[in-house]
Amino acid sequence: MGGPHQNNATSDRRSLAVESWILKNVEQHGYERYDDFHIDEIDEAWKSRESWIDGGLEAFRLAVKLRGRNRLDLSVVLAFSLLSDDEPRGINFRTREELRAQLNWSPPSLYMFQRGKEPWTETDILGGKVVVENATVTDLDATIFGTQLPAKRIYYMEFRQVNFDEYCRSVFVEG
Repeated sequence: MGGPHQNNATSDRRSLAVESWILKNVEQHGYERYDDFHIDEIDEAWKSRESWIDGGLEAFRLAVKLRGRNRLDLSVVLAFSLLSDDEPRGINFRTREELRAQLNWSPPSLYMFQRGKEPWTETDILGGKVVVENATVTDLDATIFGTQLPAKRIYYMEFRQVNFDEYCRSVFVEG
């Protein structure tokens, strides 16, 4: 009774959690506020830092599938937050393991955005206020994840928030 039955129950539970978030996000226009859904809220198994890349990619695949099933014209994005610094670091990883070493304290998150209003297209203004400066956005090669993804593009973004001294860094997987 263990294996496959348990996997189906896990898959169903994850699907229900992600679809509920997607529908609530659309209904409440959460995509306008950058509402996110941390993967550890989808499944307790994804609380562990070691599971963040695989769990994030699985959550992303699921969200892209459910977005399509619900016929929504929104971008689905998986965001990995990286270690910040007082100075720009740039892309200091080439492999999945090097990326894992750069993850900060926050589990990856799913986001939804109106097409053309993703963070890398509006890097300096949110709600009419300048919130970041010195933003750089660079395309990354999908092979860093070593797996097939329903991703349109993968971005590295580094910026300094106006009210803080540190440079924030993220990797975004867009679907």
